[in-house]
Amino acid sequence: MSNPASSNRPHRHSLLAPALAAAFLIVAGSAAAALSMPTPPDFSGTWVLNIDHSDPGGERPPQSKVQIVEHKGTELVITIDEVDERGPVHGTARYTTDGQDCVNDVFGNPITSSISWEGAIMIMRTWGKFGDADITLLDRWSISPDGKTLTIARQFHGQGRVVDQTVGAMPKAALRAKLVSMNKAAA
Repeated sequence: MSNPASSNRPHRHSLLAPALAAAFLIVAGSAAAALSMPTPPDFSGTWVLNIDHSDPGGERPPQSKVQIVEHKGTELVITIDEVDERGPVHGTARYTTDGQDCVNDVFGNPITSSISWEGAIMIMRTWGKFGDADITLLDRWSISPDGKTLTIARQFHGQGRVVDQTVGAMPKAALRAKLVSMNKAAA
């Protein structure tokens, strides 16, 4: 026989069922969202500027540029060797791809960057003072489906101007012969 005093109280099972159902939906929704998010691409490699596939936005392009990218987990290290009208430039910068601010020294100027993701596009926001000028850069890195072409779309704000640039690069090994002939033509 049931106790008449307990018939006005909800049963433990009737309170627990909606809570369990809600928890299940939250976990299932989170798992589905995690599965649908693309895995960020690995930008590792040696990349060589392809001037023919670049738009320097009215700026002088470098004569040559090699960019070595080491991308392991959330760590990103970029080493650049570039030659422009001032001569050779070499530098290394370290970043994390998890949204933390990272400060790198660029020609004696502390420059801060933060990286986030829009799907498979890496967004690098950079800001600081370069000499007396405040600068900001917004870089959007993407890699081709075959992994052979890295494209960096850059917007630069500073020194009273805005410059939109697109930098196309390819793995060094794929362009070795073309670069040799370009270097010979420039000499």
